[in-house]
Amino acid sequence: MRNEVKGCLRKDESCLARFPRNLYMKTEVDPNNGSIQVKKLEPMISCVTPDVTYCLRCNTDVTSLLSGTSIKAVVAYISDYVTKSSLKIYHMFQTVKAVLDNNTENIGSSKTGRANSRVMIMQMVNSLTSKLQIGSPMASLYLLGNPDHYTNFAFKVVWWKSYVTEVNKAWNSSAEEEIGDELERVVLVKSENDYVGSDTTDDYVHGPAVFEDCSLFEFLQIASRKKRTKKQMEQFLKSMDEREPMDADVAEPEDDDFIDHDLQEKDAEQQVGDKTDAVSAHPFIPTHPLYRTHYLRCDKRDLELCVPNFVGGPLPRRDEGDREYYCCTMLTLFKPWRSGGDLKNAVDNWSETFREHNFSAKALRLMNNFNIRYECNDARDDFSALDRRKRRALPLFSKGGSNSDSEDEDSE
Repeated sequence: MRNEVKGCLRKDESCLARFPRNLYMKTEVDPNNGSIQVKKLEPMISCVTPDVTYCLRCNTDVTSLLSGTSIKAVVAYISDYVTKSSLKIYHMFQTVKAVLDNNTENIGSSKTGRANSRVMIMQMVNSLTSKLQIGSPMASLYLLGNPDHYTNFAFKVVWWKSYVTEVNKAWNSSAEEEIGDELERVVLVKSENDYVGSDTTDDYVHGPAVFEDCSLFEFLQIASRKKRTKKQMEQFLKSMDEREPMDADVAEPEDDDFIDHDLQEKDAEQQVGDKTDAVSAHPFIPTHPLYRTHYLRCDKRDLELCVPNFVGGPLPRRDEGDREYYCCTMLTLFKPWRSGGDLKNAVDNWSETFREHNFSAKALRLMNNFNIRYECNDARDDFSALDRRKRRALPLFSKGGSNSDSEDEDSE
């Protein structure tokens, strides 16, 4: 039996667990929306909890998730809770201000400045940790230098807008306006005796010819830039001197002529028990800024083990927003290209090119997965709105404050 106590009531005196519930004499399907209503004979008791508690022999918090809206709402909640996204800036400043306000007597006390600073910094860290909902086990993992999760996947950070910007250099489209004035990220890398600016897109745009038919998404999974050792660089430059000079603007070199077999054997030997054809090494084409000092390491096994982590803003939605921008982004990720002109012609727009392109089954599955996050967030918002409408219908709602809904939205 659920007892209504002060701790489980909102300001409008409605229950956080949405009790009392509607009664159903038998399990049935709602003909209006297709949702399943489980048999429930008591308004204040969860009918499934006793059976689950008996089976598990422990306390549980169980509810029935039989509607798509509820399931997607829970997925969004668990994802946000597990990933531990950073706090908003105003939350951080509010926490710092609260600590300073509570330590006004320590600021002017006789203690040394270092001692006061240490105390306040510790209080700020503890307060921020509690707001992030980081428990003591997770905090101890960070302090001990242990990983906070265990997985067989590797997550590779990718600034996806840099590649869309590179594509739109060849076109004047709405996708370029969508990106705005965001600065392009360029990394200074030491190449022999000089420092060379290299964008993250250079590895794909100026990649080996063997990757001409490889989409950007798969390239990001299997390819990684590596720097040659001093000995490897000497061998590479020596082999280059023995070859006849070739103008890269006139003819692109064949990839088989430039494969560094020494590097390929070394990378393969480092993987104990791996197949020799799984790992390979390929030099960039001569137009790459780091052609002489770096090479591209390819591991085909990462197609199943590496997951690109797209940062720099959320990926565009397919059902809302600028359709042209969405189509441009998806074509950038899943259609092979070396310049924006490879993705579409001057006559068709991005939507027509997207519709006519034959995407692989993997690309279609990934695009559907990209949209799941938005569907879950929409379901969470719909679920919260439905709960608020039900609470407004309660007779006790008029006693609550006018700000209760906004506070619930922040907590949800």
